[in-house]
Amino acid sequence: MSELNSYSIRGVTNLWFESYLLHWKQCVEINSGKHGTYVSTKREIEYGVPQGWILGPILFSLCINDLPLNIMGSKIVLFSDDTNILVSEANNLQHKLNSVMNELQTSFALNSLVVNDEKMLALSFHTM
Repeated sequence: MSELNSYSIRGVTNLWFESYLLHWKQCVEINSGKHGTYVSTKREIEYGVPQGWILGPILFSLCINDLPLNIMGSKIVLFSDDTNILVSEANNLQHKLNSVMNELQTSFALNSLVVNDEKMLALSFHTM
């Protein structure tokens, strides 16, 4: 909830957001037709926002809105839930990419965000 504090969302409003995010439970339901329906045991969600909830994109945007201020040596373009990181380097591109990736991992960890490693790095090289 510290991220909300930085946007001056405090007091009762901050408590409302906190209550919105805490103590949610989820389960998996499988309907296999001839074998009937299986419902797993409910478990509390420890991190994240329940999928499909209207405030999810807004809260995500608040968590990554300061990303361009924290990642040096790159240009970051944020749009909805898509983030593009543009890096250019004449001499040692790999070193610069590693540095930017480390800064990203640090920033995400500070905001309790989990990165999908399969989507993390999609490189496109352009010669100038």
